[in-house]
Amino acid sequence: IEFLPGIIMQGHDWNFVTTIQRDGKAFIFHKLPIGTTHTRQGIFKVLLALQYLEH
Repeated sequence: IEFLPGIIMQGHDWNFVTTIQRDGKAFIFHKLPIGTTHTRQGIFKVLLALQYLEH
């Protein structure tokens, strides 16, 4: 697989990441914050991001 999207949750923070493979090793190429579960607004951001990624 040359490109693999993913979601990393660290504590309350949710991030969308893209992983690429080079020379047989995986590298996180990009990390984009999509929301937090620490606030109500952040939870809505996470839910909207997940719905967007679903489609």
